[in-house]
Amino acid sequence: MLRLLYLILLFELLFISSVFSQDQPYKEKRRVYFTWGWNKDWFTKSNLHFSDPTWSYNFTLYGVSAHDNPRYDYVPTGLEDFSIPQYSYRLGWLFKNQSYSGIEINFDHAKYIIDSVQTVHLKGTIDESVFDQDTLLTKEFLKFEHTNGANFYLINYFRGKDLFVRPKFSITAIGKAGAGVVVPKTDVTIFTYHLDNRYHLAGWMVGLEGDIRFLFWSHLYVEGGLKLAYCDYMNVLVIGDGNAHHTFGAMEAIWGLGYQAAF
Repeated sequence: MLRLLYLILLFELLFISSVFSQDQPYKEKRRVYFTWGWNKDWFTKSNLHFSDPTWSYNFTLYGVSAHDNPRYDYVPTGLEDFSIPQYSYRLGWLFKNQSYSGIEINFDHAKYIIDSVQTVHLKGTIDESVFDQDTLLTKEFLKFEHTNGANFYLINYFRGKDLFVRPKFSITAIGKAGAGVVVPKTDVTIFTYHLDNRYHLAGWMVGLEGDIRFLFWSHLYVEGGLKLAYCDYMNVLVIGDGNAHHTFGAMEAIWGLGYQAAF
């Protein structure tokens, strides 16, 4: 998975650098756009560190694998149900009399769930007992999931390049780069004690994204793209006064519908 991420990162860097290098003026009115869509995610393995001096544990689980849960089989019955699957939105501002460029608020509601049965390396102390061994990870020992979101918030700078233009239809390649924060709501069970967490600022992230946008009649569009991100969850709340820390890479396939307005 990590090698695949490196290859895709190289592809995205080449794609974005070619987009960012274009300098053709884009002389039109200011424009704003809004995109709503969904995502599918893959994650690298991570090292999960847990500590709480009041509960006498301080240990790390090495090489923990995880998966997402898109829920695309869910049939919505109301408008609010469209936020149950892994969704994404973008709110962007295109500068006037500049190259095709602007800034964007970029959000992805992704679910991160550690695999329930896997063998990992446990190193550290639990109740003054010292461990340094491979351990079968089960839900009875640990359940850990950002299922009400891993929640990626980014502020992106983007540049675009027209690939095909007709009066009522155009195709544009868009490269984005940005940084932001992660605001998870983590469901965690450790040593049989359960906490369905609150939303909280837990860390930071950076990301690169490449999209292809198909614009119809200057306003409506569909788009799809690929995003690579590095996430550092520095302070995930767990039972008592404890916290968890882990970092991982993420790859997202994203697609959506949008509307663009000029003024």
